[in-house]
Amino acid sequence: MEVLILVLLIIFLISSVLFAPALALFPRIRLTPISANAIPFVSILILTAIARLLISLNLFNYDFMLLIAGGFLVVSILRLKRMTTFSQWSSFDKRILLLNVAIISPLFVSQALSAFSTADGLSSWNYWALHYYEQKIPESGVFYPQMYSIFLAVCYKLLGSFDTQGPVKALLAFFPLVLLNSIAFSMNKDKFLLVPYFLIALFSIFPSITVLPAFNYYLWGYADPMMASAYVSAIAFLLAYLRNRDGASLWLMVVCAVIASLSKQPGLILALFTIPLILLIDMSRSKRFDAKVFSAIWLVILPAVTWILSAKIGFYHNTAVVNRSMSGDVGLIGLFTTFFKSVFKYFILQPEILVLFILSIFSIKRDNHLRLIMWLSIMPGLIIWFLFGSYHFRLGLHVIGQMALLIAASNFMVFRGHDFFTKFNSSNSIRNLSWFFVVVAIAVFFVLLIKPRVLHKKWNIDGHHPVMDSYEIVLRSSFGDGADYIKKNIFENDVVVIAPNRMIAGALFGKANILLAASTPKELLTQISKTKASYIFDAGTTAQEPSRALRLIVKRNLDLFQEVPMPKASHGYKLYLIKH
Repeated sequence: MEVLILVLLIIFLISSVLFAPALALFPRIRLTPISANAIPFVSILILTAIARLLISLNLFNYDFMLLIAGGFLVVSILRLKRMTTFSQWSSFDKRILLLNVAIISPLFVSQALSAFSTADGLSSWNYWALHYYEQKIPESGVFYPQMYSIFLAVCYKLLGSFDTQGPVKALLAFFPLVLLNSIAFSMNKDKFLLVPYFLIALFSIFPSITVLPAFNYYLWGYADPMMASAYVSAIAFLLAYLRNRDGASLWLMVVCAVIASLSKQPGLILALFTIPLILLIDMSRSKRFDAKVFSAIWLVILPAVTWILSAKIGFYHNTAVVNRSMSGDVGLIGLFTTFFKSVFKYFILQPEILVLFILSIFSIKRDNHLRLIMWLSIMPGLIIWFLFGSYHFRLGLHVIGQMALLIAASNFMVFRGHDFFTKFNSSNSIRNLSWFFVVVAIAVFFVLLIKPRVLHKKWNIDGHHPVMDSYEIVLRSSFGDGADYIKKNIFENDVVVIAPNRMIAGALFGKANILLAASTPKELLTQISKTKASYIFDAGTTAQEPSRALRLIVKRNLDLFQEVPMPKASHGYKLYLIKH
């Protein structure tokens, strides 16, 4: 029964969050494959804009959001009833969409049965989303654009709770799906090659084929897939406009570019540099001023500039990220060292990314528009990734996706003339490959459904899979066997708990009265005394200044703290009962 409820909630969120707003206001957007691919982003932009306004007015509540989403849903159904034509969707378009859905389906299933339970998904993006859910502006989110977290908050608000996170996470699988569709619908369907498409599709959404465990960043719930898919989609619409002078593509490019720039910082390159420069170059070549294009440029620029100005302390001062990428050396030598280390890490140790890069270089020979994208989008993005995001390939997803887009948009020019690449292109081949991934998804579903049962038996839970109680997953993954103690003594009592970092605070948010710890021993003792806190956490192996301060005062005040046993706690977390 829980699984059935989970499926119904996923269907509700997909229809009300990703489709209804766009189809209610712009029903004709579905008539062509490439414009239909923008439906989720148009819907997200509409709902997040409404949500941000409601949060500022303190009106972001369940009844109001349900009324708005329900209104969009009803209007979209009524408007779609009057439009029955899909004349511009060919059978090939439907088959390639089916293939892309099939490729993503195992990820979709995995997301639906998981929660925001680790890393930045727990401590940042979802942590901020829970603040928005409570109509609070998270102070710690100043370094990052917040559209992704507001999107998550909208989903939680429509569910009426953030206890069930699986349906929300399932929606995240649509981002790599949109990225794949952007690639697929940018090519000439009459010159489709199944094998090359399948390979670049896999490399673009799973660029670490040689580092399989690294796929976890999808399940962890980072904002990078949202930014990357919006970025690549914007480039796909930009290319469609340059080729066909299609006004709809120009405005859909604006939507995707705005979402990319307000999802994460790499999107700012697109909004402030790539799109304005390419469109201005295109206008200069035509020697004609186009007011529509000029307006689109400003519509792309203004949201990005607005966010930069609102990030009062400057997002570029995020020293933690820069130091992690450059190992603390931010000088000229550090830049060169970091860049060449990145070349070795991503082009040599993960050769599939190098293959995509080389193929994309050879794909731009005969197309001026593709050359513009290569030199004004991919190359700047690659350099910035290798310098300031060198520690993880997820920070280059938007660059890798664009490489795949160029290869497909050139109609696989580099693969022409090879029999191996042309003999698998029948409808049956596409259909068989699609069914293969559907079977894989079903297998993943049952494996994930059975695996938690084993884990929960090991954790001494009553044996059922808590698909409707994501906090069970979050607590167990964070605090191991200490989860039962936390639920009984912290969740059920009105006590103050001091947490040293946002990972612990995120795991307990909404269930306990959480305060972030002071960073010095003197300030921490004062905080404990003033707040009458009952419990305090030590961050274990992820020790930060508050945890170091705690360890000092524990040594000096042994009679004040009593450690609570938490076997199998993540990162060696410790919990202390404070004796006042």
